[in-house]
Amino acid sequence: MSNFDFTSFIGDGQSFMGFNKKRWTKEKALKQSVNELDVENINQLEISSGFVRYGFGRLDDEEGKTYNNWWLQGINDDEISFVDIGKGKTPVWIVKEKENE
Repeated sequence: MSNFDFTSFIGDGQSFMGFNKKRWTKEKALKQSVNELDVENINQLEISSGFVRYGFGRLDDEEGKTYNNWWLQGINDDEISFVDIGKGKTPVWIVKEKENE
């Protein structure tokens, strides 16, 4: 089992939470995200599926720097195929604040 539990991620000017699906239910992930993302209630949040992987990667805004860290993938539904989830990847709930309509 992966040692990933949950953590926050930042991308596209927004904060995201990633929660290991084997350890967190949807409901518990949403409740924890209210505190972590500093929102008033779960109605301000949306949840989707993705995965994290641990390894080397680069941030888009920092050229030349390589980091060994957890990387969140599948923020947009069209970016993820569950066929892609293989060795070294952990399925997660991705929670973020809903965009203003």
